[in-house]
Amino acid sequence: MRQASASPAAAALSTWAGRPLHLQRKCRCGASTAEGECESCKSKKLQRRAAVGADDHPLEAEADRAAAAVLAGGAPPPLTRMAGGGASEVPESVLRTLARGGQPLAGGTRRFMERRFGADFGAVRVHQDGQAAQSAREVQARAYTVGSHIVFGAGEDSSPRSPLLAHELAHTVQQGGSPRQLQRACLPDAECKEEKAGGGALEDSVRDTEKKPENASKADKRKKACEKTPPDPACKQDGHAAVATTLTALLKEHYASRLAQVTGIYVNKDNPADWAAVTTNCSNFMPPLPGDQCTFVPDTMEAEAKLYRGGSKSVGGLSRARWLTKTLGALTHETEHGRYSTGAGVSIAEPDPAACKFADHKTDLSELSAHLSEMHVFYREALSVPAKGRFDRFNAMFNFWVDEPTQGIAKLLKNLRCHCECAHADHYIVEASRNVMADQKWDSNEKFTVHAQLADPKRKLKWPIDPKSIAVNLNDMPDETAVPFKLE
Repeated sequence: MRQASASPAAAALSTWAGRPLHLQRKCRCGASTAEGECESCKSKKLQRRAAVGADDHPLEAEADRAAAAVLAGGAPPPLTRMAGGGASEVPESVLRTLARGGQPLAGGTRRFMERRFGADFGAVRVHQDGQAAQSAREVQARAYTVGSHIVFGAGEDSSPRSPLLAHELAHTVQQGGSPRQLQRACLPDAECKEEKAGGGALEDSVRDTEKKPENASKADKRKKACEKTPPDPACKQDGHAAVATTLTALLKEHYASRLAQVTGIYVNKDNPADWAAVTTNCSNFMPPLPGDQCTFVPDTMEAEAKLYRGGSKSVGGLSRARWLTKTLGALTHETEHGRYSTGAGVSIAEPDPAACKFADHKTDLSELSAHLSEMHVFYREALSVPAKGRFDRFNAMFNFWVDEPTQGIAKLLKNLRCHCECAHADHYIVEASRNVMADQKWDSNEKFTVHAQLADPKRKLKWPIDPKSIAVNLNDMPDETAVPFKLE
């Protein structure tokens, strides 16, 4: 028998037991106070009141100064850590809100603020839904902070350069929810300062693509059709969300183990032109699909697969062999994202407690691993052609894998090194590479060949794995004879 779970409020009380709750807020009227009530609201009795200080508390003025300084591009003034006094009393709506967990700061927003505050905001969780807004109303606040939790009222600005967000982040430092960073980023500010707020590698490329008017319009139209009760036939009648049966069969034939990494491969009729395919949580799709991680492909890819299976001499402007490698490479790349996220997923241990956290960089490490997994397909293709020039296409692909401006390896490594110490960044790069190569059972010559490309000084990657450290087994060295194209 399944036992009933504890109430959210009880869970919150358990989580916060034994430590005082300091509730700091920005009043609806715009004034700051560390006390339980705003000046304009003192006549309105709250059901519970946070006894945390006096009106015009210096910590509030300090947070205002810090917010103004960081948004102006300067360093924040020293922030005072709040001493733990007696336990503070807060409304139950606040406890219920904290129990909901919240969302981490968007990658680019976090990077922008961390570099300016000199603090680690990895533990910060933002609450900005209807329940959060209700709890903010109950404490008469535009926004409030408890530990590492920031709660915004309805309609409040939490954008990357928002003064209100900066003010509340200052409170997380004051309350000890965001420890001062002891580490120094591997790359200097001069190389990292042009990172836009909200800008990163994979996650921000996805966000920017989805915001394009032509993509947003299609998504909005589809959402309206799918969310009707009952759903409008237009939701799926054009083949949207159908299983990509031909591509699934093709992957099963050539690389069957990859199918275990995702729930399935589905057609996305609204796939942005910028994307060859995308893998995400099945429930994030419109309409939501059952399962864990799903790979979504454009209808053109499924149509091309049918041409290939039908014996067409050329597909998508490529020879049959070239098209097959390109398509299997894309599907291998996408299912690697599934491997990173399905179930327990891939996890890399931090090298030491002070290191940047794997969870904070998992998205970019997943993309790095996806590029590496795709290399395996192109390497095996190279072995299937005669010796002369067999690696020409494989070698040329590194220009794309490394230099693609939004998701290329150079971009991914820069993001990592802008937020981690050099040794810690190298640790994650090395371990991510080892993980992929072990999973796909690369031989020693394949490892050497890839590391030699990535370590080439002309690529300026500062790749942490020296190809000379790879002991190549003579049995792994290809001879001049072409071998069958085989991935496992």
